[in-house]
Parts: sequence; structure tokens; C-alpha cells
Amino acid sequence: LTTQIQLRKLIQLDIDEYIDWVVSSEEVGAEKPDVKMFSSALAKLKAAPDEVVMIGDNFEKDCLGAQAAGIKQVIWKSRMASSEDILIADSFLDITKILRTIV
Repeated sequence: LTTQIQLRKLIQLDIDEYIDWVVSSEEVGAEKPDVKMFSSALAKLKAAPDEVVMIGDNFEKDCLGAQAAGIKQVIWKSRMASSEDILIADSFLDITKILRTIV
């Protein structure tokens, strides 16, 4: 979506002060799972793929795109089975535990 819509979502959730960077399909000219979305995020962060973790809720858009970019993935509330490459989180506590084991 547009950058403006994404920023409004962050403000409505009252988490905008915790977000340093936003990457939107409008800005990049492509949508997930296009690797350009993930490469753009890595460039903004000045980070390598092995230094970040993608947490998403859509296997095709989030996980496949992150995999293509070489980024570790955690999928939120998925019915699929965990694998070595994709970890499942059912709660924020799960995300914390997962991040401690893979970071």
C-alpha cells in the first residue's frame, strides 16, 4: 500500500515511535514477495540478510520473499507446520523465545 496508509496504521496502533523505517510497495515499485521489498528494507537498515528476521503472517508474501532475500522467517499464527527454515509463533511470547534462539 502507500506509505501514507502504512504510517497511519502505525500511528493508530500507537507504535509509530518504535518504528525507525517503513518500506512500502509504493516506494519500491514492487509488492511482496518481490525480493526488491526485502532488499530495500536491508538497504535502509544497512544490514545483511543474516542480521535480520522477518516476522509476517502470510506465507507466500512474507516467507517466500524473505527466503528469496536470504532472511530468516517467523510466521505469525499459521496452521502450517514449523520447519527448519520457517518458525511458527502463536503469541508474542513465542516470538520472543524464537528470536532468542535464532539471533
